[in-house]
Amino acid sequence: MFSFPVMSKGVEIIVILFVGAFLGFSIPYTLLGALLLIGILFIILLIKNSTYRLLTLVFGSLFVFQSSDGIGIIKVAFLAVIVVITICSIIVCKNYLNQKVYKNITPILISGLLLLIYLFINILLSVLRGNNIIGVIRDCAPYITLAVSPIIAFDFGLHIKKKNIFFIFILTGIYATISCVYRWVQIRTLPDAGTLGLASYMLAYAFFTFCFINALKGSKHIFLWILISSLSLGGLALTGTRTTFIVLTLGTVILILLGKNIKMSSKIWRGIKVLFVFVISCTICVFLLMKLVNIDNEVFLERIKMINVIFNENQLKADNSIMMRTSQTDAAIQAIKKSPVVGVGSGYVFQSLNYDGSIQNRTSLDTPLSIPAKFGIIGTILLMYFFFRIFLYVLRENKDKKYTLVTYYIMGFLIINLINSLIIPTVEDKGLSIALIILLALVFNEIKATKNILFNS
Repeated sequence: MFSFPVMSKGVEIIVILFVGAFLGFSIPYTLLGALLLIGILFIILLIKNSTYRLLTLVFGSLFVFQSSDGIGIIKVAFLAVIVVITICSIIVCKNYLNQKVYKNITPILISGLLLLIYLFINILLSVLRGNNIIGVIRDCAPYITLAVSPIIAFDFGLHIKKKNIFFIFILTGIYATISCVYRWVQIRTLPDAGTLGLASYMLAYAFFTFCFINALKGSKHIFLWILISSLSLGGLALTGTRTTFIVLTLGTVILILLGKNIKMSSKIWRGIKVLFVFVISCTICVFLLMKLVNIDNEVFLERIKMINVIFNENQLKADNSIMMRTSQTDAAIQAIKKSPVVGVGSGYVFQSLNYDGSIQNRTSLDTPLSIPAKFGIIGTILLMYFFFRIFLYVLRENKDKKYTLVTYYIMGFLIINLINSLIIPTVEDKGLSIALIILLALVFNEIKATKNILFNS
């Protein structure tokens, strides 16, 4: 199904980094020499090939951004790498943007550029207001990556084979899902066990959407995709988070109903058949995984029962998690009142109540109002416009034709992101940008193939 060149690219990166380190340590000022040589060789790799850029961006993010504490030298270096990747993508794509067949992509790039300009203005205002510079950069980094994601995705879509993008996406999705499960299991059982990598729910959701769409709308290996979807959802269910249950339950229903030029009865009937097998296999997967990671059945079932809390007003008021989110929402509302147009800025320190009733200082809030609080009405509108342009682009490109699987992937993910963003600020999940880059790359790759067929016919 997949070719090995994409794997050899990863091996090349590792070999060249080791060679750079070896040569660097053999000259005076060994550490400085090694770092300098590694940096030069690494930049040459990024300039040379789009596949190198994709591998570096995706797997670099998984390992570098696994911690949200502080911003060390490694994170600064990787942010510089993202800048280099963005510049390379702009250079290699600028000639394509002048072509008529790609004119519809321009509005997405403009919306990203507007968001990027505003983010830099926000950074400047935040620093002038006295917000901690480290907190400002850490806060803005996911938004900046999101703003440049369309041009990076355009580069990858034009220059990387579709099967290689799929291969990288599957590896990334599996790893992200395992990281999420491990993080939440160790929080509840082994608090000091550390992390495996970036525990991104949005990346895990993107992978689930990909697998479930293949089972629901595809025509090949349906049972295999149902099984992988079950493992994915089963793993996420082990985290015991109510947000996951709400988002994926609503998302699954919408994915079943999604489609064009297909009778509603046909969509529902196929959905029922897939769901029947899916629910059975998912239930089995959940209990097998519980045995594997040694989670007590009663503890897990108790977490499931806690979903009912949101429908009971008395229990809702007494729920510690809800109380903490309510306090954070109140803090966000106060910040919005303080500066409604441009926000209080990234890196701003909010004060809210913790589980035990103590006051906690934090720069990130578990509420969707975190975005207008930090970036104001202007930033929120620009962010909404950015996603609107992407959704509109996908609709326009598929206006006169039946939806392909790739179209379902991106639309399904955007819908799940929308549902989730009503509960938490999904943009602050660093995996959102990675998922969007990969899915948009698949969209652009498919459109490039379609345009080439039309052009050559």
